[in-house]
Amino acid sequence: KKSPKEEKTNYNNQQMCRVSTPIVSFIRVGDGFSASKSQIMNCLLSKRKHDAFFHRHCRESSKDCLLMEGVVEVCWFCPGGEDEDRFDNCLTFINLHGDAKKHKKQLTFLQEVSSLIVVLMSISDDNKENQKVVRDLWQSSKPLICLLDDKERTMANNSVQRVKIGLRNRNEAELTQELTTTIRRFLELSGAALSLEDCAQIARKQGFLIDEDQRDCKEAKEKAEVLMALLRETKISQMKEKLLPLQGELWHRWCKKDKEFYHLREKGNQSIEQHKSKIERKNKLYGINR
Repeated sequence: KKSPKEEKTNYNNQQMCRVSTPIVSFIRVGDGFSASKSQIMNCLLSKRKHDAFFHRHCRESSKDCLLMEGVVEVCWFCPGGEDEDRFDNCLTFINLHGDAKKHKKQLTFLQEVSSLIVVLMSISDDNKENQKVVRDLWQSSKPLICLLDDKERTMANNSVQRVKIGLRNRNEAELTQELTTTIRRFLELSGAALSLEDCAQIARKQGFLIDEDQRDCKEAKEKAEVLMALLRETKISQMKEKLLPLQGELWHRWCKKDKEFYHLREKGNQSIEQHKSKIERKNKLYGINR
């Protein structure tokens, strides 16, 4: 096993859209909760309270999700090889904004692509539609974590792939730690992992519009591939000199001589005019015209 220091310096750059990772989806069933789903996710993703997801307590926020209703946001957790990392591997976190029962198409998609679903709900909710959504999730094969807004502690009789965690009057650090431990345990039991490109294939089958299928995006991708093919043919050390000649050695020489020209530094016994004339002759020799 490599030491943490060795692992940090062993970079393997990849396009994130092609990296297969477990997907943890957070949804909300119902309204009027005291807890914020997005805020809970932010605590999981960053110990330094970086708001990856916009929530009700953010500046300029309002209680009405006018523009965010039904939006599915994605954020990746990538460990830094530190002891304080909450998770050991890259994870994809998905956040469905709004009440899940009102966005059945998005919910169906998340049920198919997710390795684990976390649902914010109320156990005392008597809404029949809400109860049906939760019941379907509970009976599905996907691991499920229920965050109960109206309960104070983790409930007993949890199964291997089903856990109910109370949120009321909970310490934030304690709750985050319990949720982290539960997610890690569930993901160890699930070997499912998908990339963003894999998800796009599933989304196509379910009738979603994919940006990459649009004409403008296809044309831009073709042009980008032509440029990348050109760059692959050139060594990195020669790339700038060949493709951007004015920013290579010629530019370096020009800057040096131009600096000398304005500073008019005397060398030896030369007068200012002699020095100026010498610089101009060198510029002509290099093909540089001021």
